[in-house]
Amino acid sequence: LDRLSLIMEDDKSFDPEKSALILLGFQNEMFSPGGWLFGTVAEVVQHTGMLVKVPELVDAFRSKGTKIIHSTIVLDKDETLPDPKGAFDPFNGENPIGKNRDAVLKALFNKDTWNSAIIPTLEPKAGDLILERKGYDAFEAAGGKDLETKLENLDVETVFVFGASLRLSVKNTVSSAVEAGLQVFVASDGCALESLSGRKVELEELGKSGATVCSCAQVENMLMH
Repeated sequence: LDRLSLIMEDDKSFDPEKSALILLGFQNEMFSPGGWLFGTVAEVVQHTGMLVKVPELVDAFRSKGTKIIHSTIVLDKDETLPDPKGAFDPFNGENPIGKNRDAVLKALFNKDTWNSAIIPTLEPKAGDLILERKGYDAFEAAGGKDLETKLENLDVETVFVFGASLRLSVKNTVSSAVEAGLQVFVASDGCALESLSGRKVELEELGKSGATVCSCAQVENMLMH
């Protein structure tokens, strides 16, 4: 198991048919070589093996009737991604976009481009939901609490959160899910961050926020038992 996973209480359980997987930002921009932000998470992606583990879990959950929700960042050309203020640095290494920070932020996740597309291994299937957003909280899709309403309508009680980045989309989405009264699990080796050294702190903070932090293996074990 991932050494950063936490021991879960015996009473942690869930109904797959009343659960949802929230997949945050699994787009070429962040998770494919050639994406502007791939270099910022490549080390953690390789260390965790998340791009193998998460698709396998998604297939397993889908077969049990769990709702799969793809939460993607999609921006028009004249829109700017909110400045993450140091949470990731798009200027690491060579930066073909240029050295103007605003220009870099405007170039990310552009609509109808390869960069904003969902990675092939997590291509949506029939019945999946795709919710576009312009910030770092899946619950603020379409400018409001759109996801919360959909989860209520689907009778969802438990959510599992995967994706990037731990300091931004994962943290904010988990906070909103806890606030909504949902049981929340975060897969420690199913989430990306800009450095290995910061993972433990970020995951511990998520655990204190009301979420249960566990490994992908623990999630799979719960699903199968």
